[in-house]
Amino acid sequence: MVRTIKPIAANTSGRRVSRARPPQSSPARQPAAVIAIRTLKDEHLAIASVLFGLRLAVGRIRDDGIAPDFRLLQALLDYIIAFPERLHHPKESRHLFTALASRWPQARKLTDALESEHVRGAALIASLQASLAAYRSEPQALDGFARSVDAYAEFHGQHMEKEESLLFPLAQKHLSAPDWERIAAAFLENDNPLRGIRPKREVESLFVRILNLLPEAPARAGKPRPPASR
Repeated sequence: MVRTIKPIAANTSGRRVSRARPPQSSPARQPAAVIAIRTLKDEHLAIASVLFGLRLAVGRIRDDGIAPDFRLLQALLDYIIAFPERLHHPKESRHLFTALASRWPQARKLTDALESEHVRGAALIASLQASLAAYRSEPQALDGFARSVDAYAEFHGQHMEKEESLLFPLAQKHLSAPDWERIAAAFLENDNPLRGIRPKREVESLFVRILNLLPEAPARAGKPRPPASR
C-alpha cells in the first residue's frame, strides 16, 4: 500500500520557522524490542487459540452430545503442557520479569504476582491432566473435566491480558536496548524449527487442524472463529 503524504502548506507569514527535531528513538522502538513484544504476543495468540479449541471441544461434548475425541483432547492438553508451561512461562520469568524488576524495582510487586500466577497455572495444569484421566475412565466425570478446562482457560486469559496491558508497557518504558536483545534472543529460540514449535507461522494452521479434528457443528452454532489477533 502506497502511503499518501499530505503536502505542507507554504509559510507566507514572513516569520522564521524553526525546523522541528525528529523524536529520539526510545528503547521500545529499537528492533529488538519490537521483535520481542511481537513474539510474546504471537505466543499469547497461539496459546489463546488452543484454549479456544479446548473449550469448544468440551462444549460440543457437554452441550451437543458429541462423542469425545480423546485424541483431540489429549493433543490440546499436550500443547499446553509443552509450550506455555515448559517454554513460554519459564522464559518470561527468567528474562522479562527479572530484567524489569532490576531496571525498575517498583515493578517487583507486579512481576512477583505474575510469577505466582505461573506457579498457580502449573497446579491448574496438573488438575486438568487428572480430570482428563478421570473422564477417560468414567464418563460421569465430564462435568469435572469441563470445570477444570474453564478454570484454566479463564485464569490464563486473564493472566495474558494482565501481561499485555500492564507488564509490556512498563517493559517498553524501562528496559534498555541490550535488555531487549537478550529477551528477543531467548524467545526467538521458541520459534526454532528444531524444537518443532513455530507460534507465529503455525497459529492459523493449528486452529485449522483443531477444527478439522472436530465434527461438523450444528447449523445453529455457526462456524467457530479463532480469537482475534491482538
